Amino acid sequence: MPDPSKTPEAAFAAKIDCRFPYADRDLATALIAEGWSLSAEAAFGILHEICQKPRSEAVSRKRQYELVVEWLALGSHPLQQHLLPCAHALIEGSKVPWPDAVSVMDEIAGYNGQYSALNIALFAGDRDHEGDAQLEAAHDRITAAWA
Repeated sequence: MPDPSKTPEAAFAAKIDCRFPYADRDLATALIAEGWSLSAEAAFGILHEICQKPRSEAVSRKRQYELVVEWLALGSHPLQQHLLPCAHALIEGSKVPWPDAVSVMDEIAGYNGQYSALNIALFAGDRDHEGDAQLEAAHDRITAAWA
């Protein structure tokens, strides 16, 4: 079995992890297109980067939304519409009610290996006293089924 850390997706994730070029429009577009050309996992990794507030760079919500629109225009996957409320919640710094996030995670479960999509839903979910356990249980159940 090939080493998962040596896949094209892993190399791509390392290239964008915590260093997505929000302000460089041409490079951002090129990376979004590259993600879609590699795989759904790479494309969802891009979406995750777009929606997370970067620590090293100031980015406006407006720019994040522009990038989400571009991401939607450059590729297609059945999970896109399920993930949009979660992506928007991450951008807004708000939370999706945990039962809704778990429902999205259950949709993602049908697409083996979509860890980035799963993380978008997981991190967008409300981790109130009950939500934390429910979100983690859903995550663990799904990733165990994918193994």
